[in-house]
Amino acid sequence: MVRELFFKLYGAPKPWKTKLYADTDGYSQTAGWSFDSSGKRRSLVFDKCFACKPSQNADAGIKFKATNDEKCKFCSGEMLELIIKKESLKRLGLELKNDAVLKFCPTCVGLVQYFCQNDGNSVQTEVVGEGEIEDYVRDAVATLDGQKFELANEVCMHYAAMIDGEILLGGYPQWEQDSEYLHCPKCGKSMRYLAQISLGGLIDGEGIIYMQICDECEVVGANFQCT
Repeated sequence: MVRELFFKLYGAPKPWKTKLYADTDGYSQTAGWSFDSSGKRRSLVFDKCFACKPSQNADAGIKFKATNDEKCKFCSGEMLELIIKKESLKRLGLELKNDAVLKFCPTCVGLVQYFCQNDGNSVQTEVVGEGEIEDYVRDAVATLDGQKFELANEVCMHYAAMIDGEILLGGYPQWEQDSEYLHCPKCGKSMRYLAQISLGGLIDGEGIIYMQICDECEVVGANFQCT
């Protein structure tokens, strides 16, 4: 009943919609779902969630790597890659041809949205927004480069609401502000939340990077929120 009513309002919005702080689609997205083109419910989250623990394993499922041959086009700072191996993603029920790779600048991630696609040979990156003019967290790359993590225990889907300072894969995001699902630049559909990375737990910084994915196009996106 609620889904049908929300879809009617989504397709034919009332005049009072513009006065709402959050419209009906915003409420559904906070609950982790939206609509497909036919009005059927479409989940924006994964029904499994895993905590991640530091690892010394060279073949760890999650790792940060500095991209020494590339600089940020805004602040000229060094770029990082966050790589989640496709074998780890299978534990979420996600089957990809290649690893999920997010390439980003730790300084500018708070201002822009990153979209990345790994074709197995290179990572194509699209940036939406304008970044900083100065690299003010330049030590972040040196701190994160080479850090590795493994999926640990499976936890409840809402585990993100109970902890702080960890890397979590799957489940529901704990938004620092309003829910903010990105749209895939290739197909236009809302992306699914994949992982959250608490910068405050990894470097001398704050805020959370929300990694999202379009599993049909195999495009990874990321946005950032802080209090």
